[in-house]
Amino acid sequence: MSREALITAGESMGAFDPTPMPDSLAMCLRPYEQLVPGCNLESDIRQAVARYERVGLVGGIGSGKSGVSRYALGGPGLGMIALNVVTEDREKIATVRGFLEILVAQLLSRATAASRLSGEARERLLASSAPTEPLPRTEIRSSAELGGALWLLNGGVAREVTRTLDGSAAYRSTQDLQQAAREALEAISASEVVPVLLADDTDRLLAVAGDDGQGDTLFRGFFGEVLREIAEQLECGLVIAIHDRYRDREDYAGFTAGRITTKEIPRLTQPGQLAQIIDRRGEFADPPVRCGELLTETVLHRLTAIHMSERVGGLRATLGVFHQALGLAISDASESIDERHVTAADTLAGG
Repeated sequence: MSREALITAGESMGAFDPTPMPDSLAMCLRPYEQLVPGCNLESDIRQAVARYERVGLVGGIGSGKSGVSRYALGGPGLGMIALNVVTEDREKIATVRGFLEILVAQLLSRATAASRLSGEARERLLASSAPTEPLPRTEIRSSAELGGALWLLNGGVAREVTRTLDGSAAYRSTQDLQQAAREALEAISASEVVPVLLADDTDRLLAVAGDDGQGDTLFRGFFGEVLREIAEQLECGLVIAIHDRYRDREDYAGFTAGRITTKEIPRLTQPGQLAQIIDRRGEFADPPVRCGELLTETVLHRLTAIHMSERVGGLRATLGVFHQALGLAISDASESIDERHVTAADTLAGG
């Protein structure tokens, strides 16, 4: 451990950001199948959606559902369509028509953005698409416009999707929207890419609700008729984030049975697991730093104990405590993060 390593980490504080941008989630992840012996979580998801199956990823807020999903769907042959299911119109996602409007609009917007990119811009984005490489700053905006769907840059798939979803078309009925969505998904499949819908912000379905009644309506609508529409009418894979407290609902089993296969986010209980996660983030510092250069085993055990307390926020909250403790250690002119910094950071986080 040294002050130099601490300063390096401090100058790269973004590497330890507990809430990275969506485009960075996959590359920041240390896969659970590398952390937990016998775990095949990411591979299982990848293989399931390649067979056009539907997967529900269950975990608490901040447990890493979005990162796992985006990592699993980042491989070749998979066309991730990350949907912003919680839009400015809270009730839209609770109806089949509203869901189809979101799907068609977001697909068209991203395909159009891909079609407008110059050949040089396409090459730069494709060159930066590996999940182990951070996106260059100049490519972040373009990637965001594509919703992370860099597969739209391959061949003529964006052109085919744009042609299928005529921006001037007036979809007068739910059936019209359904047909448009089907044709767009078929165009993607025809390019030898498996279209996979990703709904990883469903944690917010209840959070955005004005009251319990509206929350119940949103849940029943999305996990009821909308999920049934996807399962029965749309030819695509699906990964959907499921808040663990949704399972406490009496109607949960009825909505999910036979429609999706659920996978659990594993619990992390060992200090070495957190160390590997910090090591992964440290790879983005310049030069890279490792967990052992920043804190002692005793402090790592203290951080693990905080994580095991299972407060709201999960792994995200634990990384938030580490991030804050790093800042405190640098301000304190310390050689490393010590227990005082972690305790103070935990207190600031409400622990």
